[in-house]
Amino acid sequence: MDEHWKHVRSILTPTFTSGKLKLMFPVIKNCADKLVSHLKSTNSEPVDIKDYTAGYTMDVIASTVFGLDVDSQSKTDHPFVEHASTLLGASKKPKGFFAICKQICLIIMLFTFPTSLRVVLANFFGLSFTDQESMKYFNNVIDRLVKERKQNPDSENSKDFVSQCSKKVVDLSQVPKEKVFMSSSGFQWTTEGLTREDFVANSTIFFGAGYETTATALQFFFYNMAVHPNIQQKVGGAS
Repeated sequence: MDEHWKHVRSILTPTFTSGKLKLMFPVIKNCADKLVSHLKSTNSEPVDIKDYTAGYTMDVIASTVFGLDVDSQSKTDHPFVEHASTLLGASKKPKGFFAICKQICLIIMLFTFPTSLRVVLANFFGLSFTDQESMKYFNNVIDRLVKERKQNPDSENSKDFVSQCSKKVVDLSQVPKEKVFMSSSGFQWTTEGLTREDFVANSTIFFGAGYETTATALQFFFYNMAVHPNIQQKVGGAS
């Protein structure tokens, strides 16, 4: 098992204790209240429920990870929503010919080239599975949030993931060389804490791991409640 992975996991795991997760409950409830409000405003008209569950999930991730209130259920044109959608491949903007060719090249590299060669070629040609403009946006957002949290660690937004981990981020240029290592993927890391790249990667991975999965699970839940009204009544009575 990669030592870099184990190191990052050992730092991030305490962030997900039951006590810290409970602190996020009011934030998640606020997002759920907005979802209920939006659903009530439809006046029982047929809707594409995935649009609502996706907006709710985006709001939860934005608030619990970044401490941002983007209200994507109402403001679908928010820059955060647009760039997150691009990273997830859910953007409605059409891809150009060269963008498609780059993706094809990446897929070929992924399955045919060894890791060390993939890293060299990807860096040389500027190839990446993620949209560079969107990654630049999230890099800037995270840098700004980390700076704000360090200046005001006791703010009301101190419960989010960025706040919990920002104090563990270190500058590699300030770390002794003997404590800087190279991972099997070709990235530098240190036992002194999280590098900026570690931090950005683990902050944005919440989208890939939690967005589509949660939104689709909620979509399936609402579908089952709609086709099984007797179960819906039981669930409503239990709540």
